[in-house]
Amino acid sequence: MILFALKRRPIMNSGFRAVLVLISLFVGLFILTSNIYAAKPIARISSFQGEAIVQSGTKIIKVTQTGLPLNQGDRIQTKQGEIQVIFNDGAVMKVRPFTNAMIQERQEKQGWWLFKTKKAVRRITCFVGKLWFKSGASKRRNYLQTPTAVCGLRGSDGDIGFDNINTYLNMYAGQAEVIGKVMGGFFTNPGTDAATRSRVYQSLEKAHGIAKQAKATGRAVHIHKARVEALKVIKEAATAIAENNPDTTLAREAQVAANVAAANIAAGQALEAVAQLQETGADQSAIDAAQGAAENAQAHADLAEQAAETIYEDGVLNPDSLDQAITDTETAATNAQEAAQAAVDVVDEAASTTPEPSAEETPTSTEEATTTTTTTTTTTFVTTTTTTPTFPTTTTTAEVSDSQ
Repeated sequence: MILFALKRRPIMNSGFRAVLVLISLFVGLFILTSNIYAAKPIARISSFQGEAIVQSGTKIIKVTQTGLPLNQGDRIQTKQGEIQVIFNDGAVMKVRPFTNAMIQERQEKQGWWLFKTKKAVRRITCFVGKLWFKSGASKRRNYLQTPTAVCGLRGSDGDIGFDNINTYLNMYAGQAEVIGKVMGGFFTNPGTDAATRSRVYQSLEKAHGIAKQAKATGRAVHIHKARVEALKVIKEAATAIAENNPDTTLAREAQVAANVAAANIAAGQALEAVAQLQETGADQSAIDAAQGAAENAQAHADLAEQAAETIYEDGVLNPDSLDQAITDTETAATNAQEAAQAAVDVVDEAASTTPEPSAEETPTSTEEATTTTTTTTTTTFVTTTTTTPTFPTTTTTAEVSDSQ
């Protein structure tokens, strides 16, 4: 059992503490891709046309050239375009327009009780849209899945699609073992209408836009906001599976991932609040109070990640550990959110005590007026607090350097 009681740590320099919190948050994000032991790319983009992006952890990258490596848990999203992916074993995936898909490769324990064995598996999840997959030379078991169904392939290739309600499967060769309701036979791409209604797709679209803003401005508050929005994509996708998938192992693992994402979102929002306090020139006492709350939120996020790690034994998913991990990560997420709320309260209090600008200070130009309005809106929007981080330019820029 993991205990979540925390003691307040001694006060240290606020800028140094902020750097430590940032590093801890960044390192911890790797658990969110479901297999913390993945160390090298599992596939690459071999061709593309039109507009597409890749989410890898909290980094969102516009696809501009072939050869881009793809890692465990990466997500591909297309607009009016297509992406072809080649896996290390020669398997091929074609992602059709207006599709959001995630790729995973790992080992899992399968079977019953004493008869469980390790199996090398590949899971490709279509959250909306349509994709085609053809198996490779390895003996890896392939699963095509959606939030509402899992299809274990017993053949070489087929299409899978999801329109936010129905799962579609069209096998060109072989058969599939299906868990959940699936509509078989040829089907058209759900297309732009389904993408517009997909919470996962729209969440990544929003995150990409904010990442571009963060790259353009370089402001710490925008960089933290971009990271939080990327985490929200992970949480949205995990929640879709946890709430709808009939495969109980898959759904429970997704719930663990959703809880860890929620804890890290809280920690990220706290850092965003700290940056906001710094930008608005808040008193150091308010910054210190927010930083203390941010440290507390991050400590609970760390505990969530530690609890999630227990579902793996030497890199192999062990379903028997999932129930306890759900309980522990949920507790940690709740505690992180409470700590983040304490940070938000500091921001709200600081905003309420900020004097209104005098007539002489009121901006006269359109540009100045816009800037003032934006600052006020941002301060109201933040939902967490922490001390203002002072990050090296190279550190903060690295998170969004590849975003387009």
